[in-house]
Amino acid sequence: MFLDTNVFIHIYCGSGPQAERSRHLLNRIAKGEQNARTSTLVINELLYYLSGRKGIERATQNVHTVLSTPNLEVLGVYAPSIPLAMDYMKRGLETSDAFHAALMKQNGIKTLCSYDKDFDKIKEITRKEP
Repeated sequence: MFLDTNVFIHIYCGSGPQAERSRHLLNRIAKGEQNARTSTLVINELLYYLSGRKGIERATQNVHTVLSTPNLEVLGVYAPSIPLAMDYMKRGLETSDAFHAALMKQNGIKTLCSYDKDFDKIKEITRKEP
């Protein structure tokens, strides 16, 4: 399973059912009940979003917590992802989401945990909400 940025945003900035479900998922991952991956691009997006909302000190603390979560692997984004990401952009995804989809395909990941319904445009991806 690949975790999208909005799952982490709900954990650190949200309230209500989506935040609770997202926190529960991260706890399941930390306990080893669910393996998950995310990417350096997701971490970049999260750091940018949190620093604007909470300031850089709090944002970096939150990101350090994410990076130290057991059973959560952070994948790097490399140049071979670019052509595939551009193909996903032509299929209706915005830039960052296209790179997430490309990275998922390159790593054989078919399930995405996200609240973003734009991913439903890509038939190779099964999107699940926490």
